[in-house]
Amino acid sequence: MMFKKFLCLLLIFIMLLSAFSCAPKAKTAFLQSAEQYFDLTADQKAGKSQKEVKYSKSGSFAISYPTFGIKELDSKIKEFCADEKTKFLNTAKEGDTLYIGYRSFNPAKGIYSAALLVNGEQKEVFNYVDKQSYQFSDYLLKLIKVNAVEILKDSEITNPDSLLFTKDAVEAVYSGKTASVPYTKLYPLLPETLKEITDKSERVPDISKKMVALTYDDGPHNTYTNKILDTLEKNGAVATFFEVGNLVAQGADTIKRAKSLNCEIASHTWSHKDLQKSGLETIKDQIQRADEAFEKNVGFKPTLLRPPYGAVGKTLLNNSDKYLIGWSVDTNDWKYRDENKIVSTIKNAGDLDGDVILMHSLYDTTAKATEQIVPWLIQNGYELVTVSELIKYKYEDTLQTGKYYTYNYFDK
Repeated sequence: MMFKKFLCLLLIFIMLLSAFSCAPKAKTAFLQSAEQYFDLTADQKAGKSQKEVKYSKSGSFAISYPTFGIKELDSKIKEFCADEKTKFLNTAKEGDTLYIGYRSFNPAKGIYSAALLVNGEQKEVFNYVDKQSYQFSDYLLKLIKVNAVEILKDSEITNPDSLLFTKDAVEAVYSGKTASVPYTKLYPLLPETLKEITDKSERVPDISKKMVALTYDDGPHNTYTNKILDTLEKNGAVATFFEVGNLVAQGADTIKRAKSLNCEIASHTWSHKDLQKSGLETIKDQIQRADEAFEKNVGFKPTLLRPPYGAVGKTLLNNSDKYLIGWSVDTNDWKYRDENKIVSTIKNAGDLDGDVILMHSLYDTTAKATEQIVPWLIQNGYELVTVSELIKYKYEDTLQTGKYYTYNYFDK
């Protein structure tokens, strides 16, 4: 009997000893986890860190968040952390833990951004912009969205859940997936303080303006295409050139110049045959021979194709890996060869926002008309873009094969 009592007491003693010995170990493990979770210094570029840590068997929490000395921003972040803590404590069971950490950035003067992480997942983003210096516009958000969609084009995505402004890019979160959009892809709409730290190394259209695409068929013509390029270069504008394959070799330098000016180079088949009246073998030959000429002479194959005469049939639609492009405003420059008539046609076409204008680079009259058209469009608030840029930024669309982009697409 005494022995049994002794064993019971011994067992109780061991259990108590175990409980006392486990508690410090559990607390130590929790604190170590908290420190590791807080160790995000590489992504904590702004704000003063505030910490709150409490260990309890009934629920432990470790919270770290930034303060910026900006009442509007600091109060929102503090309120978020308080709400998360309250929700946790109301439902916590023995051994449960809550960790809140953050990433914070001050990419340029007057701009602050912080992401709060809850148990390892980004939960909420807070942005502040000094409204005296800049206010983020709907156009900038659209530009971020369009580029993020392109980056995540193989994913199923929705509208952005949050935007975090880091040192070099905007992180856009879409349904749990993150797309990092460099400031270089947002340049025209950035606040001046961000422009100062951004290298404008690539062309990005200003989508806050009306957009129109000038296109030129049947070249390259070393004299007249270069005259058109002179006008584009002088005005900082671009166009899309649909070049005929059998002219590529003799006009290679002209094509390279157009490419260097950020113009878009596209195919107009090998010898300008009507593909709607052609069989499959002829269609394939016309496209392939043109591709070979481009690749051999200028080092790339175009992805866009304008079928001669705008003639498209089911055989072409179902058997081409090119994006098929038509137009929505036809100047008939090839027919009239009249500079003033070309200019008048464009000026009297009404609202050109979203339109694709058809011209040809084989005529001096077209080159002269371009000298008038380009500055007139710019003065009237238009951003001149390539066809691909128009579809991406104006229509927020992704080019697809097996589809013909023409009047019914570009007409509003």
